[in-house]
Amino acid sequence: MASPEESARIEAAASWLIRHDRGLTPAEAAEFARWEAADPRHRVEFARLSGRWKALDRIAAVPSLAALAEAAEAGVRARRARRRCWSAAAAALATAALLALAALFWWRRPALPAAPAAPAVAPGRYLVLSSTAHRLALDDGSVAELNGDSGVVPDFVPAERRVKLVRGEAHFHVAKNPARPFVVSAGPITVHAVGTAFDVRLAPEAIKVLVTEGKVALASSARLPTGVSLVAGERAVVHLGAAGDPSVTVDRPAARELDDALAWESTRLVFDQTPLAQVVEAFNRFNSQQLVLADSGLARRTLTGTFRADNLEAFTRLLRASVDVAARPGADGRIALSPAAP
Repeated sequence: MASPEESARIEAAASWLIRHDRGLTPAEAAEFARWEAADPRHRVEFARLSGRWKALDRIAAVPSLAALAEAAEAGVRARRARRRCWSAAAAALATAALLALAALFWWRRPALPAAPAAPAVAPGRYLVLSSTAHRLALDDGSVAELNGDSGVVPDFVPAERRVKLVRGEAHFHVAKNPARPFVVSAGPITVHAVGTAFDVRLAPEAIKVLVTEGKVALASSARLPTGVSLVAGERAVVHLGAAGDPSVTVDRPAARELDDALAWESTRLVFDQTPLAQVVEAFNRFNSQQLVLADSGLARRTLTGTFRADNLEAFTRLLRASVDVAARPGADGRIALSPAAP
């Protein structure tokens, strides 16, 4: 039988894995980083349960598993509220909840650090694709979001915070400290920042740097054109030829392209001829700001596409072009959907 301490650790890891699949709020993400940092065994237990979760690859959703998952998670919450210690059987119940939710939400982890193609979904239904991101809290308060099996190696010294991206892709949220620059190295390229947010993707043929907040400067151990810097919304692609100096192109991707580039960080919703009533229900599960159909006639209008669950702004912006629906904020804080004016 598991000890009370071990059972509590399993319970906490199970609860965090369930919430990860549904999408963390910013407050939850910060709380999760603190929980991981509090005890090395927390990360080990989370990784162990994650392995079981990811083993259930390409399993379709079934209503009975949904009911099992909800019942098991409700049991977890009730036990926590009563502050009762878990037994080994209760810990097994949490694992059952995780496996059921994995089946329900159809987990798929890509082998490469690129957003996976959406799987097939039955017309009139929708799927929830979990984020492939893993949060790594750094000692200075910065956070690295790692895509899939990407890897980084921190090497902090008093004068500088240095991180090496050894494979894949990472999105860095840098804690401000002008006295200690934050430097990310990826192949021959280094990215210098102080307090900002940027994404770095390392591939054999090119290194991509996308700035989402603030400003960064690029440098290279090979000869790189001088004065290469990026501000929020800009992207640099450093092409690595077989011989000779690297070449750099800088552009400003469109909002939709930016959203697609970082889709791996967020839970995504996949629709295929899904009634708008179900679309609204799906988005409302993941956002505190709620959508509402101002015209009941829209309920049967259908939508097809893949969207980030946490990006209501992008979703509502595309509604007019895709299904001729306008989104208007209401006085009650909700977003009302109605037929677009001619």
